[in-house]
Amino acid sequence: LGNTPPESQDTHAGVGKQYTLEQASQINTDVDELIEVANSGKVDLIARLGSSSSYQYDIQNGEFNSSDNETISPLGLMSLASNDKPLTFSLVPLGLGERLAFDRDGDGIYDVQEIKNGSDPTDQNSTTIKPLTGLWFNPSRSGHGMDLQLAGDNLFIIWYTFNDDGSPTWYLAAGEYSPNWQTNLTRFTWDANSRTTTAEEVGTVTLDFTDGKHATFSWDINGRASSEPFQFFEFAGGDTINQQTSAYYDANDSGWGISVATQGSIAASIIFYFDENGEPIWALGSGSNEQNTSIDMYTYTGFCPDCEFTPTTAELIGSQNMKFSSSRVIDFNVNLESPSLPINWNLNGVTLTPLSNEVFDPSLQ
Repeated sequence: LGNTPPESQDTHAGVGKQYTLEQASQINTDVDELIEVANSGKVDLIARLGSSSSYQYDIQNGEFNSSDNETISPLGLMSLASNDKPLTFSLVPLGLGERLAFDRDGDGIYDVQEIKNGSDPTDQNSTTIKPLTGLWFNPSRSGHGMDLQLAGDNLFIIWYTFNDDGSPTWYLAAGEYSPNWQTNLTRFTWDANSRTTTAEEVGTVTLDFTDGKHATFSWDINGRASSEPFQFFEFAGGDTINQQTSAYYDANDSGWGISVATQGSIAASIIFYFDENGEPIWALGSGSNEQNTSIDMYTYTGFCPDCEFTPTTAELIGSQNMKFSSSRVIDFNVNLESPSLPINWNLNGVTLTPLSNEVFDPSLQ
């Protein structure tokens, strides 16, 4: 009867208890209670701030550690809580704190690094860099850029840039995705009578990704070559209620199409089409991110890919209307004309369907 009974292997009664703060606080008895239970050494305590920052409580120093080994006191952490970034404390089984706070899929790569890489922090088979889809550009040479999209296991880009004379032009490149992606670059011209395109390979492009939002963009067009840093274009903040980012086309009139990028309350769109001489041109505009939205469209004059940067100039040439359905299909109308340029592109009642995968945002997983 004098023997010490073995410790129970049952889960501690405190496991699963949570408390969420939605405003900054310096004193909270509920949080204090969770910390007191964690100090018993029988459970782990973790905290999640918003959708992307996690912490684990260290009973040795009474502070919270982040995934990059920075420390913050309980009071300091509670001061960061807000409606936009609620702070949730959770008691979890002893020994699982690190995984549940920093490496939810247990693949040995912390969630914060997976989010940076663009991979899925909840899937242990998703470990390689996966670029965010949408618009990419070089902030130091703003004016040209690309729509980068994934379709199945393939990556494709539509590069909007300028000819030597400053007029707008675009190219397409597509190939199986890899973090060091290289494929052929194609230019298209248009026959207005048959409404068909002629494709011409004009060179190669390479995207060497360092994470999900940064890459080195290299190109060779008919022997002229250069490279520059490109990054994902974050042009609006806040929650994106209507996520319509994709490349779209008309299955019954292929050869031209549009790109849509939605962030927060803003929708940006680029139409890739052809002038009256059949040469590839593009126009760009932005407006409200709504299910039914009209956007003023502008044509631009700028710098060629290996020319010195000069600020672009814009000319309003018309508008386009996009009415989105729940299945990512667009009822599309566009009217583009210019008194000084060979631009006349008018279409109404067109149905556009997506060419690319739905947007994957690792920070929302």
